[in-house]
Amino acid sequence: MLLPGIGVSKLLAGAPKLVSMIAPSFISSIGEASVEAVHSKNDELNLKLNIANKEYNRLAAQATSPLQLSLLEDEYRKTVESINNDVIND
Repeated sequence: MLLPGIGVSKLLAGAPKLVSMIAPSFISSIGEASVEAVHSKNDELNLKLNIANKEYNRLAAQATSPLQLSLLEDEYRKTVESINNDVIND
């Protein structure tokens, strides 16, 4: 659990000088790691969605009937939903 800035200041007031010097950097690095994790998930999601989209477009160009296209669209929607769920649940 991350403490608000005021709570951290009060906590560090009585701490040894070394801890007072290290703690802000440590807290900052935790924040940066959280941001990186979010960016990584977004990158993974975008990559998987782009692959699914390219495959859908390739197959849609080969569809020979409205029924084939409709079935392909249904499968594409399920795939996109599955990708979103997998990335969110990881």
